[in-house]
Amino acid sequence: MKYPKGTPFADPGRVTDDEDDVALQAIRGTGMCVQQSAVFGALLTPFGWLPVGAGALGWFVLAGVINAGAQFAMIEGLRLGRAAVVTPFKYTGLVWAVLLGVLIWGEWPDQWLLLGALVVIGAGIYMSRVPPAAR
Repeated sequence: MKYPKGTPFADPGRVTDDEDDVALQAIRGTGMCVQQSAVFGALLTPFGWLPVGAGALGWFVLAGVINAGAQFAMIEGLRLGRAAVVTPFKYTGLVWAVLLGVLIWGEWPDQWLLLGALVVIGAGIYMSRVPPAAR
């Protein structure tokens, strides 16, 4: 892994010399994230951070695979379709977050979450319906 002079971490703007090698960039970028997580995790240890048990490792891997798949699907959707059509589907994340919060943790959304969700969804609908010249 290459490090810029005078800094402890790799430069996230240019991970490798070969800009076309996306796989190598992803591997090096992942290594950089793991490295930074270890350093910042060590800094948080005195404040009550506890190590994660081995049983939780499978849940972390599952969450990572699901999130990577969702990110890939969104990127492909934006690559193949029009952004104005695809982007509103990102708002379904709000619905899923609320649904999973209720089902898994028994947390019901309060009025502030609902108000924020309405603002975000309303802004998205406005941006998709109003022509750029009228904004």
